[in-house]
Parts: sequence; structure tokens; C-alpha cells
Amino acid sequence: MIVEDILVKIRSRLKDEDYNDLRFSDDEIIDNLNNALSYLIGTYDFNLQTKITELNPTHKDIKIPSLLKIKKAYFNNKVLNTRTNIQKSPTEPLSLFIHNELISVTPFKEGELKLIYNEFVPLKSPEEKIDLPFFVAYFLVYGTLCNILEVNTQDENYNKIGFFLNLKKTEENNIVAAMNRIYCNDKLQSKVIMI
Repeated sequence: MIVEDILVKIRSRLKDEDYNDLRFSDDEIIDNLNNALSYLIGTYDFNLQTKITELNPTHKDIKIPSLLKIKKAYFNNKVLNTRTNIQKSPTEPLSLFIHNELISVTPFKEGELKLIYNEFVPLKSPEEKIDLPFFVAYFLVYGTLCNILEVNTQDENYNKIGFFLNLKKTEENNIVAAMNRIYCNDKLQSKVIMI
């Protein structure tokens, strides 16, 4: 699906289809769509990436500009359980060091750093592709609508926000059910008893 597909669904629910006099710009809707998208990616672990780098004195860190969340970090095949944004002294235990877009270990040591993380690159235009399964489309629509209606505060919007919030929760439950079906190891069958 592309961003334009979501924009059309959102505009039809907002009754904002007069393209000569739009109440909401594409940029405004896409900004709110990015909020819903980042929540979805971070919560349900979409867009998982793996990066492995050898750290050495000339290459001390990994740069990840679109990092949303780090799931796991390994240094020389050992899990790094602690994370910090402060450099540690050489006597302290090893931790994952996160500073803006740069990720390393502290105190610094040479070795292999492996990261498993969620990536989120914000959308910028209606022509861009959304690399997520089709079953998340309506969650993105309702999540974006809730965000947009909060900005444009009219008395009737509070009822609309509540309505779309319920639809958003329903779609979130549908996403959980769809993911359970995808990742379920058991074959679900009902027993038939012959009488």
C-alpha cells in the first residue's frame, strides 16, 4: 500500500474531499500518520533489522539514523543487558552506549557488535510505499484520525475522537489476532464427536 491509499480513506472520513479547499494539508495528515505508524512499528515489532559491525579504534560505533527501538544487543556473542548514554570508566561492566544516532559499547572494547532493532523512516510524500502488511491499514486510518481531531478542537470532535478511538482499538485487536495466526505453531482444530 502507498500513503495515498491511506490519505484517501482519511479524507473521506473527515469529509475533506474538496481538493480546491482542503481543511487538512497532505503534510499535516502524513505527520499524524507517522505518529500512528511509529506506535505500530514499536509496539508490534514490525521492520526488525539486524546490523553487525566490528568495532575497532578507527570505527568505534554504528550509526543508525532511523532507530526506533533496540530489541537485543550482543557484543562478541554475549547479550548486553544494560544500556547507557554516559561513558563508563574502564573498571565498570560493559554496557551498550547510545548517543543520538551513534551506538557503541562503554567502556570501549574492540569486538563484534550485533544489534537487532526496529527501524522507522518517517513518511514524507503521498507517493511513498508503506512496507507493512495490508491488515494494518485501518489501524493507521483510525490512529491518524484520532490525532488530527485532537488538533482541530471543536466540541463535536470529542465524540468523533471517542468513536474513532474505539475503532482503533478494534483494529489493534485484529492486528494481534492476525499476528497470532501468522506466528502460531499449533494447528487449531475442534474435536468432532460422533454420536
